[in-house]
Amino acid sequence: LVIDDVSVKVIPKNCDSLILNGNFEDGTTSFWRNWDRERSKIRLVDGAGGDGYALANYLRHNHWQGVQQILDSRCFRDNVGVEYEVKAKFKLLEDMTDESPGTGAMCIVNRRHSGYGACPRVRLNAWNCDYEDRNDYWVGIWNDIDYNEWNADNFNDFHASFYVDERLASCKEFRVVIGDIEIEKAIIV
Repeated sequence: LVIDDVSVKVIPKNCDSLILNGNFEDGTTSFWRNWDRERSKIRLVDGAGGDGYALANYLRHNHWQGVQQILDSRCFRDNVGVEYEVKAKFKLLEDMTDESPGTGAMCIVNRRHSGYGACPRVRLNAWNCDYEDRNDYWVGIWNDIDYNEWNADNFNDFHASFYVDERLASCKEFRVVIGDIEIEKAIIV
């Protein structure tokens, strides 16, 4: 083992954009991982309009699984009242495998549930909280765009916002999770 030139530096806090590699601009899945300890699959695919990259999550085992990213806890602690905006583009596919790109899939828009028929939602999971009797806090973030119908053949816009409340600010670990769709469907972010 040969090691040379090791350093450890404080990562500067950047709360203007909580998500790292959100456009997959570096051509990798860096900072993103499966929710289910690598049982499902992730890979890069063509992005919206054929530009750049998007992240596909497929062959999941439960509807609540998806892709996740650890967030900087410093952006939540001592930030009660701060509002964050969530913007994304999602597409659903059926029959996606390692060998098959899958085909466009539908979901029931403006329906606030997970699982069968659900459109993708963003979830903020927080752990090690010091608020009352709860150690964890999960915040479901639903799309606030009023769609008439999901477009199975294209990416669909997602927009929402959430506030940091006292309970959220008391937590020490944060993850954003994108999923909560039927297990047979793949989600493209």
